[in-house]
Amino acid sequence: MYMQKHKFLILLLIFILFSGCAYYNTFYNAQQYFKQAQKQIKQNKDQEGLSSEVRQNLDKAISKSRKVLIKYPDSRWADNAQYLVAIASFHKGNYTFAKKEFEKFLFEYPESNLRIKANIWYGKTLWNMEQKDAALQQWESTAEKIKTDEVLGELYYLMGESFREKDRLDSAVVYYRKTSKLKKSERRTEALFNLVDIAISKGRNQEAATYLDQLADMVLLPEQSNKMQVLQVEVYRKQGKYEKARNVIYKKLNSENFKDIWGALELQLALMLKSEGNIEKAISKFEYVTENYKKTTESARAFYELGEIYTFMRRDYEKAVEYYSSVSKESNQSEYKEEANKKKTILNKIQKKSDEFIQTQELINRLENKTSAIDSTELSETKNDTLSREELKQKVEEQKQEQAQEIDTLATYDKYYRLQYEMAEIYYFDLNLQDTARTIYRSIANSYKYNPYVSKAIYALYHLNMREGKEERAAYYKQRLEQEYPDSPYLIFIEQGKIPEPQRKLEAQNIFVEAENKLKSAPDTSINIFKQVIKKYSDTEYAPKGALNIAWLFQNRFYSPDSALKWYHFYVDSFPQAESIKYAQTNIKKLNNVIKAMRPDTTDSTAVMDSSVVDSTSDSLSIPKDTTAVQDTTSAEKPDSLKAEKQKETPRIIDRVPRRREEDIKEPKPPIKNESPDSLRR
Repeated sequence: MYMQKHKFLILLLIFILFSGCAYYNTFYNAQQYFKQAQKQIKQNKDQEGLSSEVRQNLDKAISKSRKVLIKYPDSRWADNAQYLVAIASFHKGNYTFAKKEFEKFLFEYPESNLRIKANIWYGKTLWNMEQKDAALQQWESTAEKIKTDEVLGELYYLMGESFREKDRLDSAVVYYRKTSKLKKSERRTEALFNLVDIAISKGRNQEAATYLDQLADMVLLPEQSNKMQVLQVEVYRKQGKYEKARNVIYKKLNSENFKDIWGALELQLALMLKSEGNIEKAISKFEYVTENYKKTTESARAFYELGEIYTFMRRDYEKAVEYYSSVSKESNQSEYKEEANKKKTILNKIQKKSDEFIQTQELINRLENKTSAIDSTELSETKNDTLSREELKQKVEEQKQEQAQEIDTLATYDKYYRLQYEMAEIYYFDLNLQDTARTIYRSIANSYKYNPYVSKAIYALYHLNMREGKEERAAYYKQRLEQEYPDSPYLIFIEQGKIPEPQRKLEAQNIFVEAENKLKSAPDTSINIFKQVIKKYSDTEYAPKGALNIAWLFQNRFYSPDSALKWYHFYVDSFPQAESIKYAQTNIKKLNNVIKAMRPDTTDSTAVMDSSVVDSTSDSLSIPKDTTAVQDTTSAEKPDSLKAEKQKETPRIIDRVPRRREEDIKEPKPPIKNESPDSLRR
């Protein structure tokens, strides 16, 4: 009896140990998959999106954690497993799911030692879902419960990073400062470096110097010490203390101990030369950096600066584009990559318009040098009764040819002035070359031959002078409008603050607003009304907006990737110059991936848009047929970007002033608001 009891206890103990090992091993594997994913994310932090390998590791971490929760719900690792499911979902970007999993954790495991961390990441999840107020409230309430500098520093640093990520730098500074005051926080040093970076970017050089002094009193790692040395030189340069900066740079360039930052120091020398106006030597030094420190952030910055010099000082746009193109090739991590690509696009655009302008100018020269084949004065003085029937017929044909020639002439001149006006806008708004833009506007305003842009250019000059406080000069241009174009809509805008819209556009706008108002209550009806807008008012800006609305509804309200894909293709193909082409193309890629995941053998989605899926009408665009049965989804929340806004009446030249400003965070949604067309941008 004793022996049997003893064996039973041994077997029970083995079973317990085996069970414990089983669920621990399962959770251990989940942790390893998650750690591997974290490591990969950190290594590829500059890569857009997650790699398939990272996603697989996160999915495995979630799957293994779920096994623990299902098979061993009462184990000591259950709270860890639930937390891991939530945090892995967050890293996947599935914030809605992560939110639910964090809420489940906080409800079911009130005593878990992971509760503080869960609260912090729950706040981050809310933040990424654009529920900013809720996120801040969550973080602030969590901060009150934290007792240690280490954890509180993590929270404040995370809040600073969140604000900085959204370019709300003043708010970021508040929380970086809080972090920097926690002496036991591991994030203190990083927070101070971030404060230096922000202060330099905002031109607060004395403030940056104060933060650097605090860093100088701390024990830093070698790479941190090197970074501090470079930042110190940069602050001296921004303060105009060039000699002091040069003394520090030359001293460090002569020491092998600072070899790791030689490239950064050489770059600072080049930037100083540029600031001093010594452009030739600056170019030489920038080129030296690109040749001797290849594939670094320093060489990428040097290429960007060369692009700036050749854009704004040398006006050699071809060479500037070449330099801007090299930025991302040198370093994909360069903070100047995005700006360089933007400038490259602008220069290519203006170069294309310049080439078109030259071609149009040649046409006009030919038109002006060509003598008319018919003397219209002679024709008017000729008595028709003296002409034979054949001669009269010939004169009529000659008149028709003359009229056709006149139409071609008008179209050519229209293009001639339009291209000039568009280039002036690029110079003013995109390149901030105001004097160049002003010269072009004046040229247009003083050219009357076949010129439909005179009043528009006069208004542009009026506005530019008003913005610069030159009221007397502005009054001159207003007087010109009064005398030369008393019925001009621009004069009406100056006096009344609004520009009357053409009747047809108003009709399209009214129908569009009606469709918007039914988005939430009757989305199927809304779609039908948007189709009416596209068919009847295809020449207005509301046609592409309507198409984009329909695509968005099929994607986000009816969850029909096939129909959404057709409409995004329709939008791209029918309105290639529309503002949201990139948005549509991005969603086409996403939907292609969704469809391929649902049907692995699906071919390229471009095959979807064939003749079998469109119905044609003689007087409108071909509208895609929707294969999905549209159902009412009244419970669907109406996104802000789909709400009808109050009509904007200010011409774009008033809104588009070259400036940088801190803006509120906006939810990234399709730009399909109801807005009146800008009167100064085509």
